[in-house]
Amino acid sequence: MIDRATFVIPLFTMVCVGSLLESSFHFLFKLALISLVLFCVKFVSSTYLTSNSSEILPFATYLAQKVLMYFTWFHYFWNEVSGFTNSMLLLNSIFLWNNFLKTVFSDPGFLKKSMESKKQVSPPCYAFTERGGVMF
Repeated sequence: MIDRATFVIPLFTMVCVGSLLESSFHFLFKLALISLVLFCVKFVSSTYLTSNSSEILPFATYLAQKVLMYFTWFHYFWNEVSGFTNSMLLLNSIFLWNNFLKTVFSDPGFLKKSMESKKQVSPPCYAFTERGGVMF
């Protein structure tokens, strides 16, 4: 089972770092706070995340970016742009989600190649390595 922390950590990190960078604090204070946030994220990651979580983190990071993008669009830009622009965003978003879900739920598998087919694909490289490489 996937922990909730796997999906919350990327979102939390992006929101905290983005908020700190946009704040009006002094540069050194911002740097100290960002270092504290990253230290906390490292501690929580090492405490709560399992080795299986490293496979899920890119997925969680992508979802966190999508959540922030939608929040930003609906909160800040929805009333500022035309209805056509909003409909184009939603239409493109549907296509992006469709492609994303197809990618997530598809199994690309892997191709098995025999040694003979590998020799046929790259005969110069194979002959070079059989010869012993470069002789000086």
